Amino acid sequence: QNIEVVKEVKNNIVLGEELEVRVIFNNPYNDIYTFEVKEFLPQGVTLINPSKADNFEYHDGILTSIYRWNIVLQPNELASIKYKIKPDHLGEYGIKPTTIIDTINGKYYLSNPVQFNVLCNENNLCEENENSLNCPNDCKTGVKDNICDYKVDNICDPDCTQDPDCKL
Repeated sequence: QNIEVVKEVKNNIVLGEELEVRVIFNNPYNDIYTFEVKEFLPQGVTLINPSKADNFEYHDGILTSIYRWNIVLQPNELASIKYKIKPDHLGEYGIKPTTIIDTINGKYYLSNPVQFNVLCNENNLCEENENSLNCPNDCKTGVKDNICDYKVDNICDPDCTQDPDCKL
């Protein structure tokens, strides 16, 4: 009998939004079982709920925050665990597979890994952490965004020391 573990997240969120992660798994056995759930959290996020990690472990030489739960399930019952994080930066994030450990026989089961994108807040303002590369609709060429658009386009880019369009 196999335990099926599924992890769900939204594919895209806007910087500043919280992301809810949901892990669902089942107890396929005819008895009550206790399962240990272990979630390795991605780097570059603020923990919202729960607001503190339960533990830390090194993964690939990087100290990683971990959530842990012990879940008791009745026969054929489903468990749904939710937590919230808030990504600190724009870009693509990944969350490793959730590990479910059957505490009776010690078997490990893994969920799917998930990926999501943190997009800029398109509001016609070039805000902190946004630039002409990651938020081109808000940060047009020629605005101060710490990216030099070194090209002849009749727009002086203040981030370039020698933009050919800047006249002294």
